[in-house]
Amino acid sequence: MLTLYSYDGSIAPSAPSASSLTAGLRDLYRDLGKTTEGFPPMLFWQLLRQHVPQFQEMREGHPAQQDAEECWTQILSALKTSLPGGAGKTFVSQYMTGELAVTVKCAEAPDEPPQVTRETFTDLKWCGDRAGGIADDAATSPPRPTTRAPGSRSR
Repeated sequence: MLTLYSYDGSIAPSAPSASSLTAGLRDLYRDLGKTTEGFPPMLFWQLLRQHVPQFQEMREGHPAQQDAEECWTQILSALKTSLPGGAGKTFVSQYMTGELAVTVKCAEAPDEPPQVTRETFTDLKWCGDRAGGIADDAATSPPRPTTRAPGSRSR
């Protein structure tokens, strides 16, 4: 099985590509594994900025703040195109993708079969709103609506 560490692609800084970004991520993880000190990911950052032009934006002489979810999406996209997995799937779809099954049953028509839909996801979104955190939220049954007025808290 191919993993990020065994990926044999090379970095071509002059030609931004998903392959170069994947190789840069591989090297970043390798280098991080060799130290317990802080490590500036300058090469990976440079490759990311070349691969995704919006990350080249500057404000007042400094790199502009960017959306973390957009960054994650771009990294996953590069991994999907350059890092194969097994069983006819990409590495991302095989190891970094989940599936959510939603079952809807009508209480007013108990004889109707439930409707089941499935959605795949590569990111987890959680809106925790209590001090107890995710463990308390996971134990809560049934799920509570997440829409609230700004600044309000549930008790």
